[in-house]
Amino acid sequence: MPRLDITIPPEWADKSVKEVLKLSGVSHRQLVCMKKKPDGVLLNGRAVYVIAKVGEGDLLSVSVDDAPDAMTVMTSEGEINAVFEDEWLIVIDKPAGVPVHPAKGHPTDTLANFYAASRGGVFRPVNRLDRGTSGLMVAAKNAFIHSNLARQLHTDDFRREYLAVVHGAPVPLSGCVDAPIGRCEGATIRRQVDILGDRAVTNYETLSSNGELSLVRLVLETGRTHQIRVHMSHIGCPLAGDFLYGKEEELIGRTALHSEKIHFIHPVTGHAMDFSSPLPPDMTAIVRRITEDL
Repeated sequence: MPRLDITIPPEWADKSVKEVLKLSGVSHRQLVCMKKKPDGVLLNGRAVYVIAKVGEGDLLSVSVDDAPDAMTVMTSEGEINAVFEDEWLIVIDKPAGVPVHPAKGHPTDTLANFYAASRGGVFRPVNRLDRGTSGLMVAAKNAFIHSNLARQLHTDDFRREYLAVVHGAPVPLSGCVDAPIGRCEGATIRRQVDILGDRAVTNYETLSSNGELSLVRLVLETGRTHQIRVHMSHIGCPLAGDFLYGKEEELIGRTALHSEKIHFIHPVTGHAMDFSSPLPPDMTAIVRRITEDL
């Protein structure tokens, strides 16, 4: 059972256990779950009420495992390529074509199903990837870690870099797309640039181009649904293989988008975590075509 241990610093002395846990990112629902367990909240090894006061140097230890009623999915055997894993979180290099969560047409062949079979518990992705997108993503092993990472998600502490092959060449070759995104009227999946939508910011840099195709690096400041796909289509450079925002083609059998790098701060250790993933073979083949024409 995972436990969060907090050594009380001088500035938290004389606060209540409840105040300390709130400052540490524990939600009200998580606190309720902790209080129900005999050893859910321990102060210097003894069970206490959350109104108890703490002192400098005290050790507060709380259980942060998931609630019994947390949503689960069917188990199904499948590969999870973990590039890092500890008791708190997992960093996965996802192949293209694998959905993250079960949905219509994919009830048991998702990362959530594979995770349930191999590790048990609830699969809690922090940054989500479309089924056709490959590369790095982070998932939390309990609600406490998920809420902490979610707070980092749209800050400098959590950075995501993508590589994409797009049609044409962006003008200018490097820049920033700051255009709000909203749901298309009557659509469940499709998004569009919409003045009434949520703010969305994508920074891009063209790495190579032959005029017809370009390899572009993208850094997200926000994380809206289909953000990269919508923004690149908006500036006239839809992603290769993107039938939803571009055109149907045989160049690649999926959207040519890869989550290459990810950076975040570990919620428990405070360490900076940096990971990278090589471009997969299908996108490498297209990039080779671009560079051969230069």
